[in-house]
Amino acid sequence: MSKQDSQFFNIFSLVLGILIVIAILLFTLARSVGNNTQKAHLLTEPKYVADVERNLTSARVAVAGADNSALAIVPGAGAMTTAMAVLWLELASSVGLRAHGVGFPGHFLVKVMTSHVPAGQIVIDPFTGHIL
Repeated sequence: MSKQDSQFFNIFSLVLGILIVIAILLFTLARSVGNNTQKAHLLTEPKYVADVERNLTSARVAVAGADNSALAIVPGAGAMTTAMAVLWLELASSVGLRAHGVGFPGHFLVKVMTSHVPAGQIVIDPFTGHIL
């Protein structure tokens, strides 16, 4: 490698290092500005605060018994509806029912296919247990 090539690679590495440092500084600045402005905005947004309070007050979780033979719903433990839906899906498949998850804005539902109802299917809210 010639002396000019070595000098080029040294200068190129230095310029690349400086550009990386500048990018890191810009990301740090953007993150601090975002933290200072967005946190205050979110905490004053009434819809956001209401959604958080609703989720905290209505949270429930499924807990297995000591011998794993029974399940109980414990209020106030902070479970997600998706986890509850997975539990419902597993229970449905264990008793021979066809079921699958249904994505819904801000929620996750379970659809159970059955011949016991005229429509042939039941949509269940796994979080509350209501049939929709």
